[in-house]
Formats: sequence, C-alpha cells, structure tokens
Amino acid sequence: MNDLKKVRIDKWLWSVRLFKSRSMASDACKTGKIKSNSNNLKPSYLLSGGEVIEVKKNGFNLIFKVNILLDKRVSAVLAAPCFEDLTTLEEMNKYKEWYIGKSGSEYRHRGEGRPTKKKGAKSMNLKVCILMKMIQVFRNFNLTLIIYYEITGRSSNKKLGSIYH
Repeated sequence: MNDLKKVRIDKWLWSVRLFKSRSMASDACKTGKIKSNSNNLKPSYLLSGGEVIEVKKNGFNLIFKVNILLDKRVSAVLAAPCFEDLTTLEEMNKYKEWYIGKSGSEYRHRGEGRPTKKKGAKSMNLKVCILMKMIQVFRNFNLTLIIYYEITGRSSNKKLGSIYH
C-alpha cells in the first residue's frame, strides 16, 4: 500500500470511496470537476502523496489532501486515513444542511412488515397533499407581503420575492 509513488487520479478517487465507480471518477475528471492548483486534471493524471485536490461533487466544493496512495478499493475504515479533509467550514455546513433527513426512513411498528402497494400509494398521496398545502401557504404568505408592501408604500424585500418565485 505505501510502496506506490504515483497513482492515476481516477483510480485513487474510486479506491478511497469518493466516487461509487471508477467511471464516475473518470467522468468527473473529464468534465473539470477535479482540480489541483486551479488546473483541471485528466483521469490519467498521476497523483502523488501530499498533493491537495479540489473535488466538485453534487454542487459542493470539497478539498482533500492525499496522505496515502491506493490502487485497489478498500473499506471505508481503511480509506479514512488515506486523505485529510480540508474542506472549509461553510461548505461543510452547507453539506450538513443538505444531508439532514436524507437517510431517515419512515417508522413502522414491529411486525407490520413492508406496506402493500395500496398502502404505499395512500401514504405517497398524503405526503403530496401535505407538500402542496405547504406550497400554497408559502405562496399566500408571499402574496400577503407583496400586497402589504404595495399598500403601505414600503420597499419590498427583493431577496424574499426571489426565493418564493
């Protein structure tokens, strides 16, 4: 593991589990989402230890320092010491806010099992109805603010208007 001098960047990104597949890592390189010193890296770029790379993934700008070079995919536990996360605090907070609620599943009582197709559809319809009601409340709230600003002659908050339209 430590005897490697240089490794292809697409292979390293895949082996430390930053991308699910090597082809996804390669595509990220080809589309300019992997950088080093503000230079786009090709998938064949030979990465050496100690380099700092910038990865743009799912709209987040992540920064990593390469500690250990790998050419074979390893478990997440073994991959963790292979890089150091240098991502800024603001970007990490942005990621955490995005991630909240992504992994949670619905609660079911013990012994209920998976829902039937009919119960699943009913549950989905309920979620859609709740979401539509929330959107309607937001629109009504925004419309109320616009009318209030027009009646009172106060200047409207342009940022607020741009969020909801």
